[in-house]
This record gives sequence, structure tokens and C-alpha cells, in this order.
Amino acid sequence: MRADEISYTAKSDTLICLYGEALLCKHKRQQIATVISNKMREMGRLLIVLKRISNSVDVLFDALKPENFQDLICATKEISGYDPLNKCYKSPSLALHMGTNLKTVCDIALKLVIENRKLPKINWENRDKKKQEIKDLQKLIKGHWCNEVSSFALKILKERQWEKPKALPLTSDIQAFQTHVSNLANQAYEELKNNSNLRTNYRTLTECVLALTVMFNRRRVGDVQYLRMDTYNKNEYTINEEAFTESLTNVEKLLSQKFKRVVTGGKGSKPIPILFPPQIQKYIKLILEIREHSNIVPKSNPYLFANPGSENKWMAGYHVIRKLATGCGATNPSLLSSTRFRKHIATTLQLMTMDENEMEQIATFMGHTKKTHTEFYRYFFNYFKKRHSESIFLS
Repeated sequence: MRADEISYTAKSDTLICLYGEALLCKHKRQQIATVISNKMREMGRLLIVLKRISNSVDVLFDALKPENFQDLICATKEISGYDPLNKCYKSPSLALHMGTNLKTVCDIALKLVIENRKLPKINWENRDKKKQEIKDLQKLIKGHWCNEVSSFALKILKERQWEKPKALPLTSDIQAFQTHVSNLANQAYEELKNNSNLRTNYRTLTECVLALTVMFNRRRVGDVQYLRMDTYNKNEYTINEEAFTESLTNVEKLLSQKFKRVVTGGKGSKPIPILFPPQIQKYIKLILEIREHSNIVPKSNPYLFANPGSENKWMAGYHVIRKLATGCGATNPSLLSSTRFRKHIATTLQLMTMDENEMEQIATFMGHTKKTHTEFYRYFFNYFKKRHSESIFLS
């Protein structure tokens, strides 16, 4: 966490630290630490406001009483930016999930009391009374938090979603982006082959390969940027099922031999296939050779798209794509992101006449449910179709 009052409050509170520890126990990926850090900061912000509202609250454990339920609501509304005049939240998502966070904190506190663990600044006089207080607060949160906070916050969140302009990148911008990144990759590749300015060109080539892989597969950046070297180096070329290969066309057989298919863990620990065309494979081969014979990236870094000089960090795909989009000459570079690439291809596919099996295969490859692909993206397609028709009519 960055050093400020919020981080000091969060790290000084035993219950908030236990809350972060409980969240870490549920996940195995290193990158989840950033998300959990943000959640701990949210509880730290809540505690700062609670201290100001109530003189009886010194630590978060002190606030876990049914008589503090209204104080918890007021503190949540304040940190979420609630405006009573306009009846709106500045951060409705924060207000929405704060009830769930408090339920988790209550579960952790109840566990401490049941186990009778004595920790710094967590004390109680009567064990049974404290257990009942926490249980009563849980009942209030379960039965009344929706009416007091989350229901209204959810309405505001949904209204902002459909009121927000729906913008997708232009096809010409996507082509300009891809051409720009491919040219940078070719230039960096040639210079690396000549051992020219290794560190700078290595970073450029790695960034370009990351961006091209995200674009080619229309994947979430997290599905690609966390890919490990050992996962990539697994041999996925060979298909031994004769009955399967015989059913393929000549073009499909050729593609299955040329493209490298890698399966990695994606959102929700689901298996995510990533395809690497021959050109990108060539770039990655050189990247791995440089890593093997130089100290640009420490040998302990397991990530394929590793940050130079870092022992366990990866390149942030979002920042890489944003940096490359700025210099590609696109009309609107802010629309060039992995999320909008995915929406663009999914919306464009609605133009094609596909049967149910083809639609399901595409949805599965993109990590969507079939319902999301048919309903959500068809809504996008109809929206832009209507906008286009209206513009023709007005002109």
C-alpha cells in the first residue's frame, strides 16, 4: 500500500489484517494481493469515518455491535460519496459490496471469539455476550443492509451502465494499431538479432508480443500477461486422436500444425486456450534465447512477459496496450483496449449467420457464457445498427 493515513489505519488494525489474511487464503495467484490490498484500504477508510462518528470505536472490532449498525451505514455512505440531495452515489459499487465485506469481517471476529484468541486491541469482557452481539449485527446486515444501502446503489449502477455512451473502436483504428505494433516488433527483432541495445529492444519486443497476443486471441489482458514460461514450453502441437484429425479439412490440419496452442488458467481458474501464430512464436523464441544468455531478466522470474530487472513481476498488459495505442496514429486511441477488442469482435460476429454449435464454441473460446454472447453483444449490435440508421435518416 502507498504510505498514507488509510494504509496506516488498515495495517494497525488487527481485524483488518486478519480480513486480508483470510482473503489471501482463498487464492493462490500472486497478483490477487493488489485486489486484497484495495479491499483492506476500503475497510481502513470505513474505520477512519467510524472513529470520527463514534467515540466508542477505537478499532474495527469495537464497531461490531448491533447498536453501531446505523453508524456503519452512515460511514459506508460517506466513503461511497452519497449525495442526499440528488440521491446518488459517487461510487455505487463500493456501497454495494461493503455489506458483503462486513459479513466476512463478522465471520472472522466470531471465529476469534469462539476460539477465545487474545490478540492486540481485540478484547471482550463476556464471551457469550460478544458472540451474541456479532450474531445480532450479522442478522441486521443480512436483513436490512439491502434496504438501507445496496438496493439503491445497485439501481444507480445499472442506470449508469445504460446511460453511458457505448463506444467501440473503429476497424481502421484497430488496423492502424496492429500495423504499428507489428512494425515495432519487426524493428526490435532485427536489432536484437544484431545485438543492438539489448535491454531497450527486449522490452519493446516483449511489449509488442504481449499486445499482439491479446489482439489475436481477443483475450483479457490477465489471461495473457500472467502466462508462465513452463506453461508456454509445454508441447501442445501433437494431436494423437486419428478420428479427430481425419474429420478436419486440409486447411484446419495445416492450421493445427502451424499454430501453437497453450492452455493456461484464466478468470475463475478456468482453462483458457491461447493461440500463437508462427510470427509470434518466432519473436518469443528470440525472447527466451536472450533471457537464457543474458541477465536482462533474472532467472527466478517465471513469467513469459516478465519485466526486465524484476524477479517476480510481469508486464501490465493494460499499460502496455495504452502506451502502444498512443503512438499508432488512431483517431481515438483511448478506445483501443483489450475489453473493447473483445466487445468489437463479439459484436461483429453477430453479423454472421452461425448455428448454435458455432455460437457456443466462440463464446467458450472467449470465456463467455452462451447467454452473454447472444444477449449482451446482440444488444450492442442492435444499438449500433439503430444509431447508424438514425444518422442516415437525419442526413
